[in-house]
Amino acid sequence: MARQRYSISPIAMGISSSSPELFTGNGYSANVVNGRIEQNSFVSRWGYVTDRTLESGPVYVICKYDKIDGSRNTLYLTDTDLCAKEIGVGETYSYKTETYTDGSISGLSGDKLTVTGNGSTDFVTAGIAAGDKFIIDADHSAKVEPDANWATVASVTDLHTIVLSAAYTGSAASGSYKIRKVYSVPDNERWSWCIINDIFCFTNGDVGVHYWDGSGYATSLDEDNASKARYAIEYGNRLVLADTYISSLRRPCTLKWSDENDPTTWDGITAGENDFQDTENFITGLGKVGSSLVVYRRDNIVLGNRTGVATAPFSFPTIKKGIGCVAPYSIVDFGGTNAWLGRDDFYMMNGETPEAIGGEIRNAFFDGLGYTEMENVWGGVNYNLNEVMWVANKNDGRKVYVWNYKINQWYIYDLAINESAFGMGVIT
Repeated sequence: MARQRYSISPIAMGISSSSPELFTGNGYSANVVNGRIEQNSFVSRWGYVTDRTLESGPVYVICKYDKIDGSRNTLYLTDTDLCAKEIGVGETYSYKTETYTDGSISGLSGDKLTVTGNGSTDFVTAGIAAGDKFIIDADHSAKVEPDANWATVASVTDLHTIVLSAAYTGSAASGSYKIRKVYSVPDNERWSWCIINDIFCFTNGDVGVHYWDGSGYATSLDEDNASKARYAIEYGNRLVLADTYISSLRRPCTLKWSDENDPTTWDGITAGENDFQDTENFITGLGKVGSSLVVYRRDNIVLGNRTGVATAPFSFPTIKKGIGCVAPYSIVDFGGTNAWLGRDDFYMMNGETPEAIGGEIRNAFFDGLGYTEMENVWGGVNYNLNEVMWVANKNDGRKVYVWNYKINQWYIYDLAINESAFGMGVIT
């Protein structure tokens, strides 16, 4: 039998020179962790520094909020709050979470456990609840959080009285005050956000849709029409929501949109909704590709377009069957398209066609990943290095699977931190 000669380049292929494998392409290898092979050289992954003052738990969103007037903010959405990074000397961040401030506090009693408001407070109608946070303005360093004087509400007695879970630690006993309404995020879910007409909108499956316009505090949207939506996106200058509550019932197959240029109005003639009950399965996310709105479902994809008709602004003529999105928060928007996790591979929209991109990583990714954890995979993008990253909890630990869309190469990161978000803030 004639001998055959194979050319093996361990560095170019990212494999161990002690036992190189035949037929290994110039791309992913399980031996390449925390780096990549580029131009026949090993390039280490980016480094990071710890810069965390947030009192809240995990950060789920980091975003750059630029307004038309030139003002800019780096925003964080945590498991309990909306925060804005402050850049003044000695400043850290400030809370922008929905906050109640009506009236004033006339006194503290019962070893500083009972807070009594004046006649214009209405803690019941305002929806103050156990777990919310209370502070008197005279004790509050608004741009230097966390402030140790925040106290936790234990119960609401009546319109003018709340009881704290521990004695208030500030020195003031009366005057203007704040009660910060604490948000919550369901297990294995995350925030969804977008910006419409200079307004930052955000939601998850457990709290009503809220918005912040760059001043004051966040405000709740129309609770009757925009309640507890899981997914939100801007399309056609409207706030578009999916998997939301309507008449106290969750509607996982329904898409709703606000009036044009006004995410706060849901009963105008240009607002509306569309049900996808005839397309077999629940909505699992929203995206935009070119001029199309993409409605992701577990086993198919629906493409929507603008009609030019104000009272019926969208149509949904195209359904791509057989490929869907199983991990709602794996949908990553980058470069005018989307990438996401399907049942059997990673995909990217190439025009209006889903294209498999998993390549060499696919088998290694699904190996040791249960179906439940597959649904919990989430993603983000690092524009500086052309990387789309997906975080997965595998049997052998937490891994970050990275696709470099510029050179079409896969690699793995094994970070020493328990990452909960990737994002881009304002450079100062």
